[in-house]
Order: sequence, then structure tokens, then C-alpha cells
Amino acid sequence: MEVPASEDQQGLVYELFMSVLIILNAIAMIVGTVGAIQQEYDWILAPFEYFSLIIFSVEYIILLWVCTENPAFGEPIRGRIDYMLTPVALINLASVLPAFIPFLFPFDLRALRLLRLFRIIRLLKLTKYSDSLKIIFRALEAKKEQFVLTFVAVIAFVIITSIFVYYAETGENPSVAFSDLPHTIWWGLETLSPVSGEDAVPITMTGKLIMTTYALLQIAIFAIPAGIMCSAFDEEWAKEHEARTCAAEAATSKTLVSCPHCDTSFEYSGKGEKP
Repeated sequence: MEVPASEDQQGLVYELFMSVLIILNAIAMIVGTVGAIQQEYDWILAPFEYFSLIIFSVEYIILLWVCTENPAFGEPIRGRIDYMLTPVALINLASVLPAFIPFLFPFDLRALRLLRLFRIIRLLKLTKYSDSLKIIFRALEAKKEQFVLTFVAVIAFVIITSIFVYYAETGENPSVAFSDLPHTIWWGLETLSPVSGEDAVPITMTGKLIMTTYALLQIAIFAIPAGIMCSAFDEEWAKEHEARTCAAEAATSKTLVSCPHCDTSFEYSGKGEKP
């Protein structure tokens, strides 16, 4: 269950089956929100959900049981607790736990529907079976400090700009967006969205100048994280390619050895016992 699919045929079958099951679960959850489809095909959607829940639950239990085979989780109790706190194990648990909560605690219909939406978390399980997604998450992990600093800088920039806009517009602009600082800061954050409603705009010359600068700098706000992500992805992809190349070269490398009886030289591939 942990051996890369490229090294094990059974692992490949396991990963393909789980990946297809996860994708089908996401499709079932989406189409299940359409009333007509839900009523007509509930006879297959409901059993499929129970089937998937059983598969994911059994997978979680098995992984929790055999995780001690990994030296990092070798201790019977402490090792399993440490494994339960890993990102992969938490995603596996989150993908099945919401389905069991209604059996333990009473919920109204609206809360029950909200819990069912948590099934979309199962899409995150694809990170365990997809090498490409693994590379993306490794890239995010490698550049997490830069992302945090960028996020803090963006928030600080939005707050400072919103303060200037507030003092430029207060008393002049009747819009509720500039009635106080919290509303103005929220308006500044909302303005970053490309689908913002733009229900409020500055009317003073000072406010317009500030927002012109703000609009121009929005390019940098989105370009900096994108550049960091592209750089991190390229680095991780290069590392992955180098690792695969080294593994392939090691598998095909041959060593020149001599027969101890007749001194005949021959190439030894390194596989199996020496002749």
C-alpha cells in the first residue's frame, strides 16, 4: 500500500482502483445535488456511497494496523499515534468520519447535508496516489516560508491601503463600505477578487489616486506567489527527474568482473547472484 506503483504491479492496481473510486465519489456527490438525478438514481448513488465508505474505512484501518512496518512508526502504540497525526492519515480519517457522526449525534436536515458535503475531502486522497500532486505538495512545503511572508505582506498592504482610502472617503462617500475601518478593509480584500461586485468606488480625487496605485500593484500581489510556486515546482520536478534517472542508471549499470577459474572477463548487471 506504500510501495510506489512503478515498482510493484499490485501497488499499481491498488492506486488505480482507489484513484478511480475517489473520482467517482466526487462525481456522485456533485450530481447528487441535482434533485431530479438524486430522485431517479438514488437506487445506485446510495449503495455506491455505502460501498465507498466501507472501502475507505477498511483502508484506513489496514493502514493504521500495518504502519508499524515503517521504521518511523515502529512502536506499536506510539508509532500508530504518530501515524494518525500525519497529513495522509488525517485526510483518510476526514474522508470517512463525517459519515459516522450522524449515527452518534442527532442533527437536523440542514446540518446533515452540510456533513455530506465533506465527502469532497476524499479528493485530497488523490495526493497519496498521484506523483504529480505529491510534487506540488512538496513544492508548497519547500516554499512555505516564502508563501507565509507573501501572505503577511499582502494583508499588511491591503490594510494600509484601506486605511488611506477610509480617511480619504469618510464624510464624502455615502457608501457603507467606507463607513468604518472594518468595512473598508473588507472592501479592500473583496476588491482583490476578480469577480468582486464593485458595489462601492472612491469618489474623491485622493481616493481615486490611492485605488489606482492599489489596482496596479494587484498584479504584483498575484504574480509573486505564482512565481514562487512555479520556481518551487520546477525545482521539485528536477529533483524527481534526477532521482528517476539515477534509479534507471543504477538498474542498467554493469560491472566488469573476472572469472576466478579462467580469468575471462564479463559484464555483471548487478542483479541476482554472481555467476
